[in-house]
Amino acid sequence: MAEIQRLIETSDLKTSLWNDTAKNRNIKPCIFYNDQVDAFTFLIVTPNTPKIIHYIDEYVALLYNPESMEVIGIRVEAFECKFIPKYAKLQKAWRLSDSVKELCDFGDLIIEARKRETIVVDELSKITHNIVEKQGFKLPVPEFV
Repeated sequence: MAEIQRLIETSDLKTSLWNDTAKNRNIKPCIFYNDQVDAFTFLIVTPNTPKIIHYIDEYVALLYNPESMEVIGIRVEAFECKFIPKYAKLQKAWRLSDSVKELCDFGDLIIEARKRETIVVDELSKITHNIVEKQGFKLPVPEFV
């Protein structure tokens, strides 16, 4: 893959909002998975907030607000086909077939999906933290409830 041409340096991004979110366990991220393009996104702001994609490797991107330069989310391309297989904990959380209980009805599915959603976001936050830390950028790992 060709070298990523960035509009700005990762170090120019701000993390005040992200840091506040990392400390506030009551914040519920907005989560999206687009199976058409195999992209997973989570945001710590409303979905209609303006955002720019800032790739930090071939799959993972930080999303930031162009006005404030604040990191507001994470997006992962090729999520199921290439990214998940590289991370066992993430893969286990993503698969409902690994559920410890049998899903009997739609309510069970919703409850299990909400539990998994938190685990997936937590694992993805840890993975992203490790990727950006190697580049000398600090991004705390939020823990969502």
